[in-house]
Amino acid sequence: MYACRWTSETIYKHIKIEQRGGRTATLRSNSPAMVEQELWAMLCVYQALRELVCDTARERGLPPDHISFKQVPNGARRSVGTAFSPRTAPAQNP
Repeated sequence: MYACRWTSETIYKHIKIEQRGGRTATLRSNSPAMVEQELWAMLCVYQALRELVCDTARERGLPPDHISFKQVPNGARRSVGTAFSPRTAPAQNP
C-alpha cells in the first residue's frame, strides 16, 4: 500500500512542479469541462515524457528509474520537433 501511495505522490509532484519547469500548475479554465480538459492534457504530456524516459533508458541500457524526470521536460522542449515527428510510412506499391 505504501509503495502505491509513494508512486502516486511522485507522479503528482512530476506533473505539478517538474513538468511545468518549477512552477506549480495553475488551471486557468473557468468551467468544469475545460478544467477536465486541462487535466487530461497534463496527463497526456506526462505520458509522452515518460515514454521518452523509457526510450532513452532502453537506448542506454539503464532502468527507467535511473533517469531523472527533472531533466526530461527541458530536453523534450529542445527536441520536440524530432521526438514527436510523424514516422515515415513505407513506400506502397501501386
